[in-house]
Amino acid sequence: MNRKITAVILAALTAFAAGCGSTPQNAAADTSAVQTDETTAETTNPEDTSGDTLSSENGSPETDTDTGEKKYFSPEELTDLNHRFFTANQIDGILSKHTSAEYIFNNDYPNSQDKADHFYLTQYGMYAEGSSSAQYCFDRTVLMLSTIRTNDNEYYDMQYIMDFSKNYTSHPNCYVPDLESEWFDPEHEVITEGYEQDGKIYLFIECDEESSRFYIENTVGKLYTGQTIRTELVADAQTLEMTSHHTISVIDGEPEEIQTITAEYDTPEPSASRVLKMAFSRAAYRFMNVSYIYEPDTPGEMRLSLDVPQNVSVGFIADNRTDFTVYSDRECTQPLTEWDGMSDITAYIRANSTESGTESENDAVTGNAAEE
Repeated sequence: MNRKITAVILAALTAFAAGCGSTPQNAAADTSAVQTDETTAETTNPEDTSGDTLSSENGSPETDTDTGEKKYFSPEELTDLNHRFFTANQIDGILSKHTSAEYIFNNDYPNSQDKADHFYLTQYGMYAEGSSSAQYCFDRTVLMLSTIRTNDNEYYDMQYIMDFSKNYTSHPNCYVPDLESEWFDPEHEVITEGYEQDGKIYLFIECDEESSRFYIENTVGKLYTGQTIRTELVADAQTLEMTSHHTISVIDGEPEEIQTITAEYDTPEPSASRVLKMAFSRAAYRFMNVSYIYEPDTPGEMRLSLDVPQNVSVGFIADNRTDFTVYSDRECTQPLTEWDGMSDITAYIRANSTESGTESENDAVTGNAAEE
């Protein structure tokens, strides 16, 4: 189960690109430092702002307060419960019942420093944060703020990204995939146990070697070394909404927790999210208009346009493509190779390949901008 969940989240935010998880394509000027004047952000809809621990013996998410009798579920009940758990934790369903959903990741494995570890979702958009980058996604727009460190100083790099993903939402699926078949794979995963205790539901899932290998190589980021991956879920017994999610790696019979996800609902907007939106406030900058027209004169044509500060990076996301070219003309005969980063521009995007399921990782074009 966990092999799909975490892969979706971490792929989506490894490079802090929104939605489909692909690396942003840049048709951009050289970036300049972001100002953080205390101005009101105008880029999003206005919002009013104002766990469980593991036992050391077997890795089960039990707490000292779990003292009531355990009510164990039959195999048939576990199958039905797993289906209802999937349904209850889809993000759109969560946000139909709550003003927000907040997911905190505690990762204990290599390369986790580049991953997002904090997600905050509302019906208006999604905020995600890692150790050196943060982003706010809304209405096919991504505001991305990264920390650039040099030997002498530290400054912020700001980037605007337009999202052309086919299955766009204002947030990635931060807990479960869209399809139940991706949530739980009965061919490679088995629910070993489940019970209710003290108002909580506990589910225990074990992956076989193939599923464990997939998780390690695609999520953890190191070579497979014989681990067995176990997933342990804790949910509210009434709503089936997740309260915590534990990933256990077992080597030679020894369990080690490598990731914990905790969830809370109806929490206030994080202060860092408000600061990020203030950094992108139009009151602080001289603006220009950047328009992308994706696949012009085809059934898939889409136009997105943003007013952005002069001399900042502007890019786009598009899924299921391996390579793109950005053009200066609608007929797509003149590749766009240079842009001053100071004036309005309309650019046209065409895919060079249509290989299904592969996301583009190539830069489209880099402009040569004068410093402001």
